[in-house]
Amino acid sequence: MGGSLLVPPGSPLPPPDEPCLQLRRNVFFPKSRELEVQSEALLRLLYEDARGQVLGGRLPLDPPQALALGALSCRLRLGPFQPGLHTARTIRPLLPELLPRAAPRGWGGLWGALVRRGPREPPPEQRLLEAFARTPGPGAPPAELHRGFLRSCHDLPGYGCAFFPGAIERPSGGLLGRGGLRPVTVAVGLEGVTIIDPREKHVLLTLTYPELCWELVGAVGQEGDEAVGQEGDEATGPPQLWLEFDGDHEGAPVNRLLRVFSPQAELMSALIECCIELGGAGPEPAQGPPRDQAPPSESPAPEAPTRGAPSRPRLQRLATIDYVQEGQELRRVKPPRRSASFFSRGGSYSAVAEQG
Repeated sequence: MGGSLLVPPGSPLPPPDEPCLQLRRNVFFPKSRELEVQSEALLRLLYEDARGQVLGGRLPLDPPQALALGALSCRLRLGPFQPGLHTARTIRPLLPELLPRAAPRGWGGLWGALVRRGPREPPPEQRLLEAFARTPGPGAPPAELHRGFLRSCHDLPGYGCAFFPGAIERPSGGLLGRGGLRPVTVAVGLEGVTIIDPREKHVLLTLTYPELCWELVGAVGQEGDEAVGQEGDEATGPPQLWLEFDGDHEGAPVNRLLRVFSPQAELMSALIECCIELGGAGPEPAQGPPRDQAPPSESPAPEAPTRGAPSRPRLQRLATIDYVQEGQELRRVKPPRRSASFFSRGGSYSAVAEQG
């Protein structure tokens, strides 16, 4: 590629008019095999890619996780911790290269200052310095530190996934009573699908493939169904990816349908199908009744979100269509004010990875 630049993952990109070649982690590469890599050069590339995802704010994480990962990056950049040499003052200029751009909830800020109780927490550079002091000493080789960073990233929602822009419907009602669409990031990987709020950096929904059914609706050239508008009429908007999963409504088991609007819905659907064909079933679900009987509810049940837990699914913030199947009929449970003609379709949807 004449005139192109090779940019390591996570590095600042050149201007838009300057071509570049950027290395990215393969979505189909299992996370378990990362820790088996022996080449230090490959481990460094995997580390740089993961660090770029963390600094870019794509992977939801809480302050303790951000500190742990930032401390490992600090150890790799500055070497072993030396009390007299490394101070909070020397680390402060490096914070943009060690911690996510959009700091996770819990760091402070205006709202944190308004609602904070008890003693004031130390600044981020001081907390990062304390975490840096706990990192391995001079005897730890870089490869071990790279593996430690990757191992910590394996627990983050969305790691190793491909990311797609999308939008979901806002729940109706509330203080302002406004609806409309809410931007989200859809992470698709070998283990399942995760819906992430890109603004607040927390998980709205995460599903393994045995837990979901999906259907592509409104794609160009797709036979059968056409795109459906908010009031049931044909629309010219982007195609939709419909995700169906088990839930509960006031203690009763129901099926839930979430519509994701995205111009890349067709790519998401194709990647989901490919991941399932490759055997990406995620962790084995707990033993329970068959899907056509009483489906299990989400675990944990929806509850008020807590600060410092961005990876906990926040199902109460989703505008889903809840329904139950009675024989050959589908009965909607508490339908939203704006709904599509899903139920006029006779419940035809693409079921995958059925249990039982």
